[in-house]
Amino acid sequence: MRKFVLFLVFVNFVGGKILLGQTDTLFWFAAPEVSQGLGDRPIKLFFNSYNQPSTVTVSLPARIGVAPIVLVMPANTTDSLDLTTLIDSVENRPANTVNRSGILIQATKNVTAYYSVNSGANREIFNLKGNKGIGTNFYTPFQKWWNVGATAPASFQSIEVVATQNNTTVLITPRFDVTGHIRNNSFSVILQMGQTYSAQDLGLLADSSLSGSIISSDAPIAVTVYSGGMTRGTCLSTMGDQITTTAFLGTDYVISKGTSTPEFVSVVAVLNNTGISYNDGVNSPTSNISWSETDTFRITQPLTYIHATNPVYVWQVTGYGCKLSGGQ
Repeated sequence: MRKFVLFLVFVNFVGGKILLGQTDTLFWFAAPEVSQGLGDRPIKLFFNSYNQPSTVTVSLPARIGVAPIVLVMPANTTDSLDLTTLIDSVENRPANTVNRSGILIQATKNVTAYYSVNSGANREIFNLKGNKGIGTNFYTPFQKWWNVGATAPASFQSIEVVATQNNTTVLITPRFDVTGHIRNNSFSVILQMGQTYSAQDLGLLADSSLSGSIISSDAPIAVTVYSGGMTRGTCLSTMGDQITTTAFLGTDYVISKGTSTPEFVSVVAVLNNTGISYNDGVNSPTSNISWSETDTFRITQPLTYIHATNPVYVWQVTGYGCKLSGGQ
């Protein structure tokens, strides 16, 4: 399944898939809970090195007793680590609880990295953003078109947070009810380094979306967004990505259409009075949204140009056949 990430700088093919990722030496990641009924294994980390050899160390800092894994990579190579035997330690569950599932990746030289759910019937990649995904201010982009499959066990949208420092206070304002908290009411959680928290929306309809939720903190964190059991025809799909902080948003985007029909983009504003214009050569609508609001546009042409008057998140829903994938 393809994932298109607009600002990323590396493209390669691994096992027939398109691999995209941010080049860096430091990555933090909170992996979502994926329903075993949908297909949640194997799970793997994939890496690419560049013109210098790199030693990659993967650890779970909050899990005492789980030894770090070291991967020695020659220059210009691709390699992977199978984490399936650690799935109970890696997946961030249960919701509304402080967990110890944060993944820390350290490399001696630049690499790209992504986390893969690689079940035969349920595949998705989460592109790790490195330092662009570590910060103190996030708004969460989600799709608002497809429902979550009612027949799929543990189907939900979720926001996954991992702390990179001790005594980190995280403030979350969800745009729909999540486990233990009601919509539009801020709540806080204190995390130590490597600890994680999952805010899960159990609503099954597209309107019960967490798009535009606000995540802020007094020390750097990383955030993953996830949707499980997205329904299209007879398919149930996992969709998710690690997102960047607001500091790395842009105002101009080019969207390349995939092979799924229909496809959409969700645009999330982080400032008031944000004008949005779309141009795909056939249609050229405009809209105006305020902070935390989401605008949706249907992708029908090979390329769509998006311009915003202020920085915005752009979330694309694409895929192959009836299988869906999504990413920033």
